[in-house]
Amino acid sequence: MRGVSVAVFACSLAACAGSAPPERAPEPAEKEAHRESLFSLTPPDSALQYTFGRAVVESLEVRLVQEPAMRAEVLVRGYVPDGCTELHEVRQVRQGWRVEVELITRRPVGVLCTQAIRPFRYYLFLPDVLPPGQYELVVNGYATRFRVP
Repeated sequence: MRGVSVAVFACSLAACAGSAPPERAPEPAEKEAHRESLFSLTPPDSALQYTFGRAVVESLEVRLVQEPAMRAEVLVRGYVPDGCTELHEVRQVRQGWRVEVELITRRPVGVLCTQAIRPFRYYLFLPDVLPPGQYELVVNGYATRFRVP
């Protein structure tokens, strides 16, 4: 009798499992977009004290935009070490064909935070109109090159 119950249970399980249509697996880009936070600059809470650092940058994508002169929009992807760290300030310096950007972060002192790496993406425009040439862009130590035609 026990063997019959196991067989009936196995058949029922197989019938239920086969009745639902298969789900579409998300594309890798979709997975990335859903797990990243879109960073933005927010004012600090004046009642808190902060420690400051730099965001870790993992990739840069440069897109040239004609408006009315040629400018570069940059998509920065990276991570911060926990759930409390926020973007504090963006500093940009252009020296000839090299553009350096610093993404400064802040974290409240003495606050309990989730201790999980938090991926982010951040969009920024480089500050100057860019004449034609080959440029090097460095964001928090991560470098890439791009060309303005």
